[in-house]
Amino acid sequence: MKLKVIIIELFIIFLFVGCTANNSLQIVNQNNKFGLYNVDTNKTQIPTIYDDLILMKNYNSKNEQFSSKNVFNLHWVHSRDTKEYYIYEYKELYGIISEDNKLIFEPIFSEISDFYQGVAVVKENDKYGYINKKFELIQKPTYSDARDFIEKISFVKSFINNKYACINPNMKLLSDFIYDKVFDFSEGLARVLKDNKWGFINIECKEVIPAKFDFASDFIGEKAKILDGNKSYFIDKNNIK
Repeated sequence: MKLKVIIIELFIIFLFVGCTANNSLQIVNQNNKFGLYNVDTNKTQIPTIYDDLILMKNYNSKNEQFSSKNVFNLHWVHSRDTKEYYIYEYKELYGIISEDNKLIFEPIFSEISDFYQGVAVVKENDKYGYINKKFELIQKPTYSDARDFIEKISFVKSFINNKYACINPNMKLLSDFIYDKVFDFSEGLARVLKDNKWGFINIECKEVIPAKFDFASDFIGEKAKILDGNKSYFIDKNNIK
């Protein structure tokens, strides 16, 4: 019986600790400056000269955590790439550096997000754009806002009319700039505000529930609450009460 308990405990430790990170690489702080130290080789890999250093956690994943409901799905075991990348801060700007101290981006950005769906948001001079995992600037900072690709589409905002449009990871606009507000996807649909009316789009940027309501909540448990004039009721994803 004791042996069985030990085996279960070892499995749990392996599940939550083993292979989840490169534990030999440690971010270190010296005199309020950050760098990267390799515990195995006892060598500094990135000198402690940066104002901050943050691991890009999603670089070596495909973001399956947003779709997989199986707690014991071990797709991540031994799937790590051989190299990790870090966002570094220098004089209040951000760049990207590899674990072997190769500068990928000079510190030209005021913001860099982690990777989602293979792309990351960057901000330069109050304008937003995107980079891919090859560290190519696939969308020059042009927009007044740009959201992470948690789903297959995201949203960008125009300086011209201050409205949002849908965009896919290939940087193709899927709609005109017509939405005043956009919200995160919930149950496969996202709330949008257009011409002061609320509706819903799907992950293909199709307006599956027309923007005609005075207010709409997110879908929770297949239902969303609607305010339509003086009426309040719930609808399903087919716009049926």
